[in-house]
Amino acid sequence: MLAFALVLKAKGLPVPEIAGKLVIKDGRNAGENPSVASVYRALAEAEEAARTAGSDRGALRAHEQLVVAHRTGWSAGVPA
Repeated sequence: MLAFALVLKAKGLPVPEIAGKLVIKDGRNAGENPSVASVYRALAEAEEAARTAGSDRGALRAHEQLVVAHRTGWSAGVPA
């Protein structure tokens, strides 16, 4: 979902429209759109990760995994 949001942001789409195009796949909010604030936060975190690690795609994948782990309550494979 983050990769799609980054592509839409790169195309110049406003963040509120990006949030409307995204759909949460798992969890209690499955099937709903993320909030605009959540999308802003995820994009900012991804940009920060890209800045600190260069433009390495692996860093963005690792960031996505961290976001999923944070939101699902899992840390390093162990429930929080």
